[in-house]
Amino acid sequence: MGKSDALALNAARLEMGGRDGEKNVLQAIMHSGLGSLCYAIKSRVKSEERLIEKVTRKRKEKEKYDVDSVTDVIGIRLITLFRKEIPDIVREVLALIAHGKELSPNPFQKSCFEEIIIYTNAPHHDPFLAQLKEVLSQAGAAFELKESLEGYSSVHIVSRICSVAKLRTDYGEKKHPLPIEIQIRTVFEDAWGEIDHRFGYVQRAGKNSGTPIHNSALVQPHLKVLKHFTDACAHYADTILVSATTPLISKGEQGKIISVESDDDILKRFSELNVAANFITVYVEGRKLREEASKISLNQGAQHPQTVSAYIQAAEHFLQVRQAGERELSDGQGKAQYIYYARMNEALCLMSTEAPEYVQQAVELYTELADLYPSFPLAKFRLAQAVAKLGQTDPAIELYQSAEEAVEGIASVSHKTGHWPDELPLADYTHVSGALPKLLGYQLWKKAEYIGSLPDHDIEERTSLLYRAVMVTSKGLTARPDDIKIHNNFAYYATQYLELLGSLGGQPDSALHAQLSSSLSVLEHHTLSATNPDIFFLDTIAKAYQHLGRSDDAKSVAERIVQLVQEGGNQGEPEITLKILKNALTIK
Repeated sequence: MGKSDALALNAARLEMGGRDGEKNVLQAIMHSGLGSLCYAIKSRVKSEERLIEKVTRKRKEKEKYDVDSVTDVIGIRLITLFRKEIPDIVREVLALIAHGKELSPNPFQKSCFEEIIIYTNAPHHDPFLAQLKEVLSQAGAAFELKESLEGYSSVHIVSRICSVAKLRTDYGEKKHPLPIEIQIRTVFEDAWGEIDHRFGYVQRAGKNSGTPIHNSALVQPHLKVLKHFTDACAHYADTILVSATTPLISKGEQGKIISVESDDDILKRFSELNVAANFITVYVEGRKLREEASKISLNQGAQHPQTVSAYIQAAEHFLQVRQAGERELSDGQGKAQYIYYARMNEALCLMSTEAPEYVQQAVELYTELADLYPSFPLAKFRLAQAVAKLGQTDPAIELYQSAEEAVEGIASVSHKTGHWPDELPLADYTHVSGALPKLLGYQLWKKAEYIGSLPDHDIEERTSLLYRAVMVTSKGLTARPDDIKIHNNFAYYATQYLELLGSLGGQPDSALHAQLSSSLSVLEHHTLSATNPDIFFLDTIAKAYQHLGRSDDAKSVAERIVQLVQEGGNQGEPEITLKILKNALTIK
């Protein structure tokens, strides 16, 4: 029998064996519950003709390539609606192959993971990639990450099933366990992949990697544009999923992230420490990307996909800046400062996305920075912000207090000497001294609110927390006497505390009443004459009026709140707006 005849015979036997194996695998997928996790399932077996064509093509590069080298005789494609579902499906596939499922018979050879490849065009910070890597690592499965030049993204798992095909060899026949390739991708990636396969399929390995097989290379630019659209759709679908199934990060006092306006001083310090000019230039480019992302956030909203994408691009840039600095800068204070600020900016961009998965990455970065630079309080302050964004109130309070102690320690010396160290430049101190009291006060108030919501709660603990919130926030007023938001927070907390103190029979605090009246006066001047006032400020004013016995004034403000809500005025989160509206209606 000639080589071509043997190839045709073996291809036919592989196809026949593959048909039976395909049925067994599909049954296993459905019976194991894996099928219910998928939006759609596709399968195919390479035909005799396709097998012969593939072997013939591959032999041009590898002379000994034969049908037993083909790893996708059986092809299964598991399709999801969302990228976020892929890691769970990968976990289930690995469990099925490892015989971790109660399934008899199991068609797979136990724990046979011949090859696992993640094809991706995603950035390094993509939580999707991090989660995929974690799933594979937990399963003890070796994998390869391949960045796709043409934008292809999918997870490929090559395994073997127990079914065999008898293949003719030069020495007789051998039993060949049938190979199977399982692909996991989104419905958007699947649609793009079908078009790519038909009109622009390229070689993904070898010296001709990236070269179209069937069609003109002119198709490739159009496919790349289409890929950008499908990627955007996939990301937007995930945004919808997150919005529908998980609560958004609170837009309270931890919601807005403001960078420290000290970059020019930082650049000057880099030069003083002999950081090369080209490194300073790429740092400045990252700053511009961050500023552009901030502008998009102001126009589109913090959690808009365009905002998130812009911040991730900036984070990626600072990651590359940091890696280049680690590789190429000489050890010394200049390198340490440069790496510190590059990483701080990387984490700041991640935190500014408002997306929990990216905020978690920021937490990890800030934690490392706080350990590596223990005398730099800004790192601990930012870590507190990131932790607070994830709803971890107690750790946030502890971190804010630790940062506050460190800041006050450095400031007490610097105020006397007039010199501000690298650990806390004057610009950092100016920013933190105003922002930290506001943010710490909010976390203390938030904890007091939680305790107050518990049945049979400890009223003394709640009172103590409110008092601490008032006292901490008053420090912010000292640092930023013109900050209307700090005045609002102080008046709100003070009103609650004084009312609670009165209900417990405590003595009136005349000094605190005087401070409350002062902040209330600032709020009145800023808010009551405004055309479209902030209903949060109006809510604070109404409550303060009630506490001070100014019932008619409280009713007037409450009526304005109701009118603003009806007209769709300057409002915030629906849940909080509803709470304010209910309070206004009780006053009316």
